[in-house]
Amino acid sequence: MAVQTRVVTVRGHQFGVAALLHNPPPLHHRDTPNLCGIIPLSFVVIVLSQDTPMSSDEFQRWMAQANEDINTAQILFDSERYGPAAFFFQQSAEKAIKAALYRSGERPWGHSVASLLDQLCVTLGIKPSTAPQAEAQRLDEHYVRPRYPDARSDAELAYDEETAQDALQDAQALLHFVQKVTADA
Repeated sequence: MAVQTRVVTVRGHQFGVAALLHNPPPLHHRDTPNLCGIIPLSFVVIVLSQDTPMSSDEFQRWMAQANEDINTAQILFDSERYGPAAFFFQQSAEKAIKAALYRSGERPWGHSVASLLDQLCVTLGIKPSTAPQAEAQRLDEHYVRPRYPDARSDAELAYDEETAQDALQDAQALLHFVQKVTADA
């Protein structure tokens, strides 16, 4: 397997493209001829980025979803569904940071709030020490653990109110940070 990357221009817009190339083994079998040595080539193309920034409308759509997720989390929290609430608090922060990245023309990838926050700091030239890094790292714990029983130990089986309350505060800190840095932009 090999990965090849190229920058291509389509209708005046540049895209970063990665292609995963895979050469299957030759068609040698004692009952099948080699077909003149032809080896099929298969590939997958992934568009990595585009050079045009997202519109303000797209930013608003992502922020609206972030706010919807934090409202959903609050309903779950009030219903004492602390694990799912923590997950939606994480989702809210993730989508808010992605909104800010899209607004600045980046194409975020992944679900780690801490990694996305790092990308946002680099993109906007923000000192990482001024960003809510600890909060982002704590929220990353709530992406998998509340949803999969094999992702937590027996001691962690049940989420409690305090853990979910901490996730709420962390998500609020991230949303406030995103609102601040996007207002400055």
